[in-house]
Amino acid sequence: MHSFSHWNFGKSRHVGAAIAAAALLAFAPASIARKAMPMSHQANPGEVWKQAQKLLKDGRRYGIVLEFPSNVQDNQALAMLLRSDDNSLKELLGMVVIVCLRRDFLNKTFKELKAAENALLVDWTGKKLAGAKLDYAQAATPKAFAKALRDLLYGNGGAHLEAWAGAARKQLGADKLKKVEQALKDLDAEHYKQRKAAKKVLKAKLPAALPLLIQARRAAKSVEVRENCRELLIAYADASAAKALGAPQPSPYYQHLRLRGGPQMFDW
Repeated sequence: MHSFSHWNFGKSRHVGAAIAAAALLAFAPASIARKAMPMSHQANPGEVWKQAQKLLKDGRRYGIVLEFPSNVQDNQALAMLLRSDDNSLKELLGMVVIVCLRRDFLNKTFKELKAAENALLVDWTGKKLAGAKLDYAQAATPKAFAKALRDLLYGNGGAHLEAWAGAARKQLGADKLKKVEQALKDLDAEHYKQRKAAKKVLKAKLPAALPLLIQARRAAKSVEVRENCRELLIAYADASAAKALGAPQPSPYYQHLRLRGGPQMFDW
């Protein structure tokens, strides 16, 4: 199991933020305070999981399942992370299906779930492949959060990603695989027209060639190749209107509190 306990940036600011939040709520009208509180309860996890299963199966994609936090601090931290417009998050949504589910539903659905795990890697059948413990409220930036999820996807030495890529190679077949592999090589071609043609080929082969594209991005020594791969992944996410299913809703109140308090308040 992966551990991200080294993301420990101190909790004093969160305690101060909580005190400030309570103080502001105390002086706010009751109707405003009620509307301001975050949506920390997920009503229909079963329906959310059905949507995720369809996306996983239809695209033969891997997915990352995150525990839907019940406490306000983690709930709002995850809400802001998953709704960031940072390209690292967009790229990740182009790689995998992301879904958030309540803990009680996770316990029923994944019998092998460990008590400390709140993030799971699943294959396109919904089978758990690996688990990790993430601290949403301690995640420094969307970029750092996305890296932690990519590491979960890759697995030790890239083992999880290679298993997915191996299945994709078989599914593509010899002819299509040959075209995809040539296009991946051409992402580093000297001539712009050749690189452009390669991206067109790869775009047409998504999501079938997704794990191969992700492998190329991970292994790229050339900045050109890495950026071309990222561009394709982000474009795929945008084209499919990808988003984290079942994600917590950000509370306008907590966003307002962060703006009023500046970066020392909710530095999420």
